[in-house]
Amino acid sequence: MRRIVRSLPLVLAAFAALALLAACGGDDKDEAPARAMQVSMQDIAYSNIALTASKGEHIRIELDNKGQVTHDFTVDGMPMQGLHMMGGASGGDHQHMAADHAMHLALDKGQSGSLEFTPTEAGTYEFYCTVAGHRDAGMHGTLTVQ
Repeated sequence: MRRIVRSLPLVLAAFAALALLAACGGDDKDEAPARAMQVSMQDIAYSNIALTASKGEHIRIELDNKGQVTHDFTVDGMPMQGLHMMGGASGGDHQHMAADHAMHLALDKGQSGSLEFTPTEAGTYEFYCTVAGHRDAGMHGTLTVQ
């Protein structure tokens, strides 16, 4: 009995430490799940040409190339953080272009990909396809950050 009474403070301290760790474990706040926006790319058109987000909102633009040639989704000069690009074409003119733009993801025909990021400044930003002649033919839209 004495042995149990002597070890009781140690047992209580261990339970208190476990309770404290459990309470702190959930405090590791991950970024909120991204709000998804779908955009299909067809030959010389985007399915959605007016996207809207809020400053500081974590968003994901899900892209699907339903066209017969490579298309891309490009944005210049939009302040953002945490850009993650998934999928995309490699090689050709698009291999070096990602560094030339705030956001650039090229997809070969039939490919899907996504861009996940958090815009940090309000404004209206144009997105467009950099394939020769596509932007001039109407393959562009706006991403409005409020």
